Amino acid sequence: MTIKQDYKVIAQGKREQRDSLIPSEWRVKTPSDSQNVLQSGLLSEKELKITSDHDAVDILERIKTRQYSAEEVTRAFCKRAAIAQQLTNCLTEIFFDEAIERSKKLDEELAGNPDQHLRPLHGLPISIKDSFRVPGVDSTTGLVCWANEPDTEFSSLPKLLLDLGAVLYCKTNVPQTMMTADSDNNVFGRTLNPNNLSLTAGGSSGGEGALIALRGSILGVGTDIAGSIRIPSICCVRRNLAESARKLEAAGIEVIPISLPDVGEAVETIMRMFSLDGCKFIQNLIASGGEPEVPSVRNINLAGIPAASLEDFFKLNAARSRI
Repeated sequence: MTIKQDYKVIAQGKREQRDSLIPSEWRVKTPSDSQNVLQSGLLSEKELKITSDHDAVDILERIKTRQYSAEEVTRAFCKRAAIAQQLTNCLTEIFFDEAIERSKKLDEELAGNPDQHLRPLHGLPISIKDSFRVPGVDSTTGLVCWANEPDTEFSSLPKLLLDLGAVLYCKTNVPQTMMTADSDNNVFGRTLNPNNLSLTAGGSSGGEGALIALRGSILGVGTDIAGSIRIPSICCVRRNLAESARKLEAAGIEVIPISLPDVGEAVETIMRMFSLDGCKFIQNLIASGGEPEVPSVRNINLAGIPAASLEDFFKLNAARSRI
């Protein structure tokens, strides 16, 4: 890939493009405290109720019974996502306008045939991690070399969600390389913890974690190989995890606490499995963007991870099975 501009110029352009897609009337004057912002009047009473008082199943039922329109729901979550972005820097790509247009068409479909059998996710806004492809927007995965290269095809999962009637409206931030637990990169910067803006939101699905914690999304899609959903969940919604476990137990479902025997071995094993080629592929991508490693990537020392031999690979598989 040929880089025509300095990485800082590319990053500034991407951020300005994203920020320009937040309507002026949705702008936060002093983005410092989430509770004060949410009570500042940016969200109407009905929008607060839509985004605060329901889970995804309840939202779908209320759209089906016409208590809420898909447009009302989509607009409310787009607005709350815009607020969450200004507080925590959780979004990468914004397509609110397209989402609202889709929701209007879904409402028209229902009005034209009120007795139709609705698709399972009819009108439900769903946020997705930056790594999923959506035509017309980038999937940088935190790498400068993939900025300003909009996708032309869908990844399988977002296409499936659309086929089921969902409304996609934004993509969420990840770490440079998606290999660390801090959603920080040179393109969009760091996603902050919604409960404490001096802390990280975790990673690699950290943008999703922050967005959902602030109810800018009722349902978001991340990915997880080595904790990429679990880590942001602990960082952003730990109390909710405990409450979920209690409710599951109360419903008669067995909940098994996990105690890892050796976290250090587990981390070392997964990092070696991430890096079977000695991280040459990912280092080449970083170099092709003319960008430096961000602190979390630098700290794992990609260049110092050796390539694995076939014998090493067998040993790593054995260690993973044992863990």
